[in-house]
Amino acid sequence: MILDDIVRATRERLESLDTLPEIDPGAPPHRSLEAAIRACRERRAIIAEVKYASPSRGRIHDGCAPETIAREFAAAGAVGLSVLTEPAYFFGSIENLVRVRRAVTVPILRKDFIVDERQLAETRALGADAVLLIARVLGDRLPAFVDGAYALGLEALVEVHDRSEMERALATDARLIGINNRDLETMAADGSLRQDLLYRLNVVTFHLPPLRERTQDIPLLADHFLARFAGETGSVPKRLERDSLKLLCAYSFPGNIRELKNLMERVNIYCERSVVTVADLKPLLPAAARGGRRSLKEAMAEFEREYLEAAIARHGCNMTEAARQIGIERSLQNKNQRSLEDG
Repeated sequence: MILDDIVRATRERLESLDTLPEIDPGAPPHRSLEAAIRACRERRAIIAEVKYASPSRGRIHDGCAPETIAREFAAAGAVGLSVLTEPAYFFGSIENLVRVRRAVTVPILRKDFIVDERQLAETRALGADAVLLIARVLGDRLPAFVDGAYALGLEALVEVHDRSEMERALATDARLIGINNRDLETMAADGSLRQDLLYRLNVVTFHLPPLRERTQDIPLLADHFLARFAGETGSVPKRLERDSLKLLCAYSFPGNIRELKNLMERVNIYCERSVVTVADLKPLLPAAARGGRRSLKEAMAEFEREYLEAAIARHGCNMTEAARQIGIERSLQNKNQRSLEDG
């Protein structure tokens, strides 16, 4: 199956991924693909694709610079651009993504075969706003990769091909789900759309603004989560002081309510005092909320920490079982356990 060949080639490509690009201090701020789609009310929202080949059609756009293609799509009204970075079968490159990012102001979706968490950190460092996650490729790891993307300030677009994948996607916190009609064995598309999957999504349409657009809800939600986690751990609920609430309300929360929930869980675990001050809160926030900028190493460390915490929680704090499920060795397990305890 072509998909297996592409995934195999991707893993081989990752073997040479020794160093990742540094996060560009001059990179544009995060642009929400979800918000761009929702804002397009008078016409269909189109995400145009910048790619140079496909297994079914061969070479396309030969001789055209990615900036030229991107500018034409944006000028024609595309709400976002999808940039292929898979090199072996789609002739894409991360350089194309960087060049497109510099050329246009619409949100950028990185389209590749994501199989390793390092690719998420790489995607954010390259300046993309969203990342494609293929349900069939990631399998049971899909929820962790969705959470990891949001933790890094990326929006996750989950691609599904059948009903079982749709159900798994709906069980995650992904806010964008795409239906792909391509045959994964041949990579051919017949132009039809799985109407049954479309109707599985299209039940009732309503607009729920992201958390950054309703900051008045942040104090209420924060108090709710703190009370909930205190009840689960049998502790006294913590309270955020006024300046701590101001710091929270000033943050954009690209991961929406899930990110706030995870943050309040960390507050419940790591803050010893009953009243949470700014000094208590700042170390638990992403660098963007602290007024600084994360290095790629810090972003990777944050993703790894949240990924491990989620795995440990899923297995009832059984470190050995969590390590076995996510495929890390005992020595690395012990190292990561010390890292969590030190945090």
